[in-house]
Formats: sequence, C-alpha cells, structure tokens
Amino acid sequence: MVVEEFSRLGRNTGDVIRTLEWLEENKVNVLVRNIGLQSRPTGTLNPIWKMISSVMSSMYEAELENIKCRTAAGRMAYVEKVEFLEEKTARLKMKQIF
Repeated sequence: MVVEEFSRLGRNTGDVIRTLEWLEENKVNVLVRNIGLQSRPTGTLNPIWKMISSVMSSMYEAELENIKCRTAAGRMAYVEKVEFLEEKTARLKMKQIF
C-alpha cells in the first residue's frame, strides 16, 4: 500500500495506529512516500517502523490541532472586523440622517 504521508491513514494518532496494526496483522507492506519509509521492505517488519509511525502520526495530529486553532482565531478576527465595520456604517448613516 502506498500513501503520501501518515496522516492519510486516519483522523488522529489512535486511528492511524489501529490502521497500521491491522495492516501489520495482514502483512501488508506500507510505503510512506514523503519520508520514503516502508513497513516491510524485505518481507519482514522494519525494526524502526513502529517508532517512526507513532511519532509521525502524533506530529500530524498536533499540526491538525494547530490548524484548527489558527482557523478559529482567524474567524474570530473576521467577525470582530465585520461587527466593527457594521457599527461604523450605522454611525455614518445616523450622521446623514441628522
């Protein structure tokens, strides 16, 4: 099985590890292209595979959380700006009326 990166195997670290365990039980060779690592390059389990796969999937999960936080902060800033502009527009309309 070929994947671009570990994050494509699941939604979070636990999900990725469960998927990798299932693939390991079924003796499927997994190639992660972005780091060039295979789980079973010679038919037997790569000794460093478990450690690298756990670390990388944890890093992807942390990055996903960072993206969610940055997106939420961006949305809040946008809402505050829109509210400010709406308030400013309302004040200008009031000045035009009087």
